[in-house]
Amino acid sequence: MKMQIALADDIPADLTRLQTDIMQYFASHNLASPDIRCFQNGEDLYAHFTPGIWQVVFLDIFMKEMNGIELARLLRREDPDLKIIFISTSRDYAFDAFPLHPFDYLIKPYTMEAFRHVMNELLRSYTTPEPEINIRASRSSFQIRYRDIVSVLSQGHSLQIYVIGNPPIRSIMTFSEVYNELSSDPRFLLCNRGVLINMDHALTLENSILRMQEGPPCPLRVRDQAKLIAQFSQYQLSRMKKSKI
Repeated sequence: MKMQIALADDIPADLTRLQTDIMQYFASHNLASPDIRCFQNGEDLYAHFTPGIWQVVFLDIFMKEMNGIELARLLRREDPDLKIIFISTSRDYAFDAFPLHPFDYLIKPYTMEAFRHVMNELLRSYTTPEPEINIRASRSSFQIRYRDIVSVLSQGHSLQIYVIGNPPIRSIMTFSEVYNELSSDPRFLLCNRGVLINMDHALTLENSILRMQEGPPCPLRVRDQAKLIAQFSQYQLSRMKKSKI
């Protein structure tokens, strides 16, 4: 099955180069050539968008009218599984992009080493399945992907689990059961007693309070604030380095 890819960049030469590099990458790996749609502005891409039409979009951040960040917000709202790769001449918008869960981030003019890194990770994502956890509720159970979990909050004798794009789930599991499975994944941070958060879904850290994409804000444990802030900051920096920023 061919990969469906969309590109948006208001500089024709950059758009042509990116399309050529993608086609050559697939050819060099003996893969079927992807179907690529090119757009010179965000409005045009969004006008042609329906959920599931593309697996991957490359978005230039600095476009006239609708920029790449604004466009990504619209796309992410309608297609949570869409892989978004930002392209920019500046590192300044990296933290604005992270709450939208980009797959990666390329700085223009990108090197072929950085480009191949992004493409290698992209292909690997299709061969390495996202882990799931089985969450038990009172009368049913749910398979939830790790990446979709925003936070897990202990509330008395039950758990409230916040999930991207869905109502929170009340689970009969113990906090320890869920924590023991998720804690081995570097995305998850035990930020307070009975509070586990997915750092990929953290929007801001202000006054020792993490504001999340879904659900209530999560304060950091007072006695461990310095350690937790350092751990959170290090995780965000590692994401930037991974993205070749």
